This record gives sequence, C-alpha cells and structure tokens, in this order.
Amino acid sequence: MRVLSFRARLVSRCRRLLTSSRSVAESNEGNVRTLSRLIGEQAVRHWKVYLASFILMAVLAACVTATAYFIGTVVNATALTKDFHSVAVTCVLIIAIFLIKGFSQYAQAVLLTGAHANTTASYQKMLFDRMLHESVDYFSSSHSSDTVSRFRLSTEAPAKVIDLTICAIGREGLSVLGLVAVMIYQDPLLSLGCCLSAPVFLAIARLSRAKLGMVTLKSIRAQSLAAEFLQETVHGMRMIKAFGLERSIRARAHDRIESVREADQTIGKLKWRLIPWFEALSGCIVALIILYGSYRIISMGATPGALISFLAAFMLAYEPIKRLTSFPADVSGALAGARMLYETLDREPSEPDDSGKPELAVNAGRIVIENVSFAYRQGTAVLRELSLTAAAGQLTALVGHSGSGKSTIFNLLLRLYEGYDGQITIDGQNIADVSRNSVRRNIAFLGQDAFLFYGTIGENIAVGNLKAGRDKVIAASQAANAHDFIMGFPLGYDTPVGENGLALSSGQRQRISIARAFLKNAPIVLLDEPTTSLDTISEREVQRAIARLCEDRTTLVIAHRMHTIVDSSAIYVVGSGKIVESGDHSTLLRSGSTYQALQAELVD
Repeated sequence: MRVLSFRARLVSRCRRLLTSSRSVAESNEGNVRTLSRLIGEQAVRHWKVYLASFILMAVLAACVTATAYFIGTVVNATALTKDFHSVAVTCVLIIAIFLIKGFSQYAQAVLLTGAHANTTASYQKMLFDRMLHESVDYFSSSHSSDTVSRFRLSTEAPAKVIDLTICAIGREGLSVLGLVAVMIYQDPLLSLGCCLSAPVFLAIARLSRAKLGMVTLKSIRAQSLAAEFLQETVHGMRMIKAFGLERSIRARAHDRIESVREADQTIGKLKWRLIPWFEALSGCIVALIILYGSYRIISMGATPGALISFLAAFMLAYEPIKRLTSFPADVSGALAGARMLYETLDREPSEPDDSGKPELAVNAGRIVIENVSFAYRQGTAVLRELSLTAAAGQLTALVGHSGSGKSTIFNLLLRLYEGYDGQITIDGQNIADVSRNSVRRNIAFLGQDAFLFYGTIGENIAVGNLKAGRDKVIAASQAANAHDFIMGFPLGYDTPVGENGLALSSGQRQRISIARAFLKNAPIVLLDEPTTSLDTISEREVQRAIARLCEDRTTLVIAHRMHTIVDSSAIYVVGSGKIVESGDHSTLLRSGSTYQALQAELVD
C-alpha cells in the first residue's frame, strides 16, 4: 500500500510539473510575442528618443568605466610614484566625469519619461476609443471599477516593459561591458574566474521569473475587486447606514484588502527572495578577489592600483548585474499587464464601427415594430414576436407590469442592444441597416434617472448640441422651465452639478435633461417614466416642460400616470413580452380586461 501511495504521489507530482512546464512555456512564448509587438508599435515610433537615450546611456557607462580605471591610477600615483601632480590632474578628470555623468543621466531620464508618458497616453487613447465601441450589454455584464482598474494598470505596462528593456540593454548592459573591460585589462585571469560565476547568477534569477507573471495578474484582479467594492460602498453609503450594514461591509472590505495585500506580498517575496543569494555569492567573490589580489601584491610584486581598480570595477558592476539578472522577472510581471491590454484591444468590439452605413432620414417619424423577439440571456426571452406602431407626430403609451418588456423596446429602438429577430423601422427604414449614430441622433431619451456629467449646468445642457452657443442653451432651458431656478444660483449656468448631479434636486436634474432634449431637437422622443420619483410640485413643472417638448414629435412613453395615458392617441398593454391589448383609453376601458385590471396601479 505504501508503495502504491508513493507511486500515486510521484505520478501526481510529475503531472503537476508537466502542466507547470507547459504553462511556463506558453507564458514565455506569449511574452516574446507581446514584447515583439510592443517594439514594433512603440519603440519604432519613438526610435529617435530611444536612440538618443541609448547614446546617453553609453556616455553614462563610459563615465562609470573611466571612474573605475582612474581609481587605480590615483592609488598607484599616491602609493608608488608619489606623484601629487598626477593625482591632482586625475581628480580634475574625475570631477569632469561626474559632471558629464550627471547631465547625461538627467537628459536620458527626461527623454525616457517623455517617451513613457507618450506611450502610456497612446494606449489609454486606444483603450478608451475601444470602450466607446462596446455595447451597453458589455458594460452591464462587468463592473465599472474593473474597467477603470484595467484602464489604469494595463495601459501603464507597455511603457514599463520598454523602459526596462532599454535600460537593461543600454544602461546596465553597457556599464557591465565597460567595467568588465577594465577588469580584464587589470587582471585577465581573475576576470575569467569572475565571469564563470555569471551562470550561477542567472540560474538564481530564473527561480522566480515563471511565477511572477501569474502572480502579477492575480494582483491586478485583486486590485480591481477592491476598487469595485470601494466604489459600491461610496455610492451605497445611504443604504449601508439605513440597514446597519457597517460590520458586514467592513468584513467584506477587509477580505478584499487582504487579497491585494497577499498578492503584493507574494510579488515582493518573489522579487526579493534572490537578494540573500546574490549577496552571499558576491561576498564570496569579493573575498576571493581580495585574497588573490593581496597575494599577487605581496608575493608577485603586482601594483596595488590594479587590485583597487579591479575591485572598484567589480563593485560598480554589482548593481547593474543584479538588475540584469532580475530583468526577466521584472519584465515578465510588466508583460502580464501588457498582454491583458492586448487581449482587450484584439477582441472583436461588441459595437463595431458602422459609420459606412447609410444615414437614417426622418421625415414624419413613424415607428413600426414587427414581430420582434429578443433575449438578454439565451433561453430567457424578454420580447416574443411583439408588434406595434407609433403614429408620426403622436403620443403613444406603453403600459404593463414591471418586467413585461417595456424598457427593452426603448433599448432596441436606441440600438443599445443587437441580435433581435424581426425588424424595427422608422419611416420605412430598417434601423439595423443604417448607422447607429444616425438613429440615436434622431431620438431624444428621458429616463427615470436624469444622469448629469460632472461639470456645470450649462455644460450638461450643451450635451444636447455641442455646437450650440449660450443663447441657445438659455432658450432650451426656458422651454424646459429650468431657466428661473438656474439663475437662482449665484453662478447661474456655471453652477457645478456635483458627481452624478447630486448637488441638485431630482426635479432640477430632470428639467436640465429636458433642456438637453430641447437643444437636441430630435423628431422622436422616448419617455421612460421621467416623473416617477418626483414630488407633486416638481412633477407639475416637469410635465409642462415634457408636454412642450413632445409637441409635433413622435413620442413613445412608458406611463404610470393616468393623465399621460388619457392623452395618448394609442395605448399598448405589454405583458410577458407581447402586446396583449391595444387601443385608445376609452376603447380599452370598454373592452380591455388587462387594461382595466391595471387601472388600480396607475396613478392619477
């Protein structure tokens, strides 16, 4: 039994090692592809900056090399020839070398910082542009904080990869080559012995390289989850206080923070666990250099300057060598973020560019929905062969229980979701055959929650038409019954609205959104219960503004208010994704059983 158990453990371990080896091989192959792509996209684009940085790094390496060499000259001039003039001249040269080194280091740092900023900004623009080509469905299936975290962390990774690579080749590589040349000049045999230790350094560095990329991805995910929870806590603080959830929220927050801490701590351990081995190996080499050099001076008549110069060159080369050996692990972690970025950029957008399609031309604004079926998730139909017609220039109402599919009709009209069966036409034009922007440009939408961007009142109204001047913004506000309360603020139209417009009341936010719709001047209006959360006075003001907005426009309204329904030219009762009854108010009161049952739920 023990033999069988041992064999089973051995087989299991071999399988894990094989799987791990395959994962490492795939990771390394992916890293090579990512690095090649980065060099092709960004290093070539900024080649002049990187070439100048490389030249400056060569100057830095030459300065470090010269410093190591001249230290030996000073020692020999002091200890052997007693030539103070030579010492003084060498000291002047060392001062000049350090000045050149300082200015070169400053210049290359400025150049690399600029290239880093440009590279990061270019990827941020690419990723942001890509976000604009994603559908509402894409954002509803992922948390906003995850998107923000990926945007911040993954777009910084490519520039970091290039910086690490340039510095490893230029600053560290050239410095090591120059210092090794000094070591060989001073003592070829001792230099050969030191060079034989290089494979040991590389073998130690490989211990953590394979795992670091995976742990970095884990850290990014943990930071995304922590940011997600923090954002939800800030937005939901009122509910947290109201339900006394502080203890539960605190425990969950601590779990998320601990996940980030553990991932970051693991990264730190992987990156720094090599240091003791490096230091121990370096100490052995330094001791052997001193022992061998001292023997040569005492027994073989070698000059002390050669030993000091050799030792200085080795000590100066130590840090660059350490950075070079840790380079694969460092760049592996950065490449993990770059690969995440490319995975997002290379994926097919959920809302691809269709600007090449014809423009929607709205004349009357007649909307026809024919046999439309749609499901947000496979197997869960929301609309089932639904058909309706909204007459041009008239008010059409949709009523029904929550979840019946009313808002989904608006989502499809705005082309926020695709992949439905049937067809939707506006003035006989299938909206799937025209560009999305032209459809949305001809529709003004007002929802239950009036979303306002962070900025001023005037800027939020101008969203309706970014080319409009202040006079048109004021005219739209007057039409929306918003001008008077706006001018009641000390800053008027320059009043900040706060995050999500929370510096204003619900009624004020809704009237600003109506002003925005007036400024847009679209021929079709969609109203999704825009007065639901308003008090009586605010609702009256908003209703008057909406009535003015809907004049001579094709209007579809999801209604919970009796007075809205009474004025409608047609009412469609939606139930379980279908039109179960239709007609005007009086007709449905006589013959619509479902409509009659809904009367108790409709507010006057």
